[in-house]
Amino acid sequence: MRLVREPDNQHDPHAIAVYAAGARDITGYVPRGYAKRLAKLLDAGADMVAVSTLGSAAGHKGVSLQVLVVERALWDHLNRAEK
Repeated sequence: MRLVREPDNQHDPHAIAVYAAGARDITGYVPRGYAKRLAKLLDAGADMVAVSTLGSAAGHKGVSLQVLVVERALWDHLNRAEK
């Protein structure tokens, strides 16, 4: 998944669009509360990776899409540990 900052978004200056791998259209947006914190990191040049998983969200019944966002260095480290 790819994260794209949208500082000119009329609804939220901290908006971060999420695109599925290879997709041209937006899959969704990072929730506002998280976007405010992540926007600062992305604007500072942090190389972030987004990974989608299915799981249960706190307080919700059933399965929902969850997105994990981590710095690329950590993601690469975790992937090396699996090999």
